[in-house]
This record gives sequence, C-alpha cells and structure tokens, in this order.
Amino acid sequence: MFPLIKTQKGITLIEVLAVLIIISFISILLIGILFNSNKAHKEEVKSNQELSAVSYAFKVVTKDVRKTIYVEYNKANNQYIFETNDGDIVYALIDNTLYRNDQKLVSNIDQFNLNKIDNSIEIKSSKGESTTLYFRGDVFNGTKS
Repeated sequence: MFPLIKTQKGITLIEVLAVLIIISFISILLIGILFNSNKAHKEEVKSNQELSAVSYAFKVVTKDVRKTIYVEYNKANNQYIFETNDGDIVYALIDNTLYRNDQKLVSNIDQFNLNKIDNSIEIKSSKGESTTLYFRGDVFNGTKS
C-alpha cells in the first residue's frame, strides 16, 4: 500500500474560494469609488465652466456699462439698449439666457435688472453669483460725468 504522507503542501479549494471572494469584494468597492469620483469630477468641471461663462459675461457687461452714455428700455421686446459712442449695444434676457446684440452671451441668468434710482444694473445667475454695476453719470437722463 501507499504510505500516508503527513506533510501535505498546497492550498485547498475552500481557501482559494475565500481569497477570490475577498478580492471580489475589494474590486467592487474600488470600482464604485472610481465611478463616483468620475461622476463628481464631471459635475465639478461643468460647474466650473458655468462659473467661468458667468464671470466672462460680467466682464463684458462691465465693459459695456463703462462706455454707456444713455440707457433705454424697450418694454415690447424686453431689451435694454446701451447707447455708446461706438454704437448701440442691445441686451435681452430670454428664458434665463442673456443675449448681447442677438448673440447668446451666457445661460443660467435669473435676473438682469436696471435700477434707475441707484443708476445701476444688477445681474444674478441661477448658481447664486451676482454683481451690481454702477453707471458713470446719469445714463437714464442722457448725461455722463
């Protein structure tokens, strides 16, 4: 007969299955973390792009406000007309999109309001960013200081 071998080397099938199960759980956790971080990254990039677009729009409007001699509001078309030495600049807020001379400037704008008392314009985005720009002189009566 065969002599009994007292020193067996190797691993059993149960040990292999246990290791595979542990590796599977770790892999599932790592894949979940990877997908969530990728999703968060995409949302952050989108938010930063929107913020950058709003910031750019604020700069463009600020530049136009500084050149404005007279402001007129066209109630029929819901347009603000900024009269400058270089010509008229027309702003319109339609469906939360701000247009400048019939070209889309930026989306996600909730308010674009002129304040005749303060001689200012207020712009608010849907993300909570806002700015108030003050005209130089009394642009509602046609005098510039």
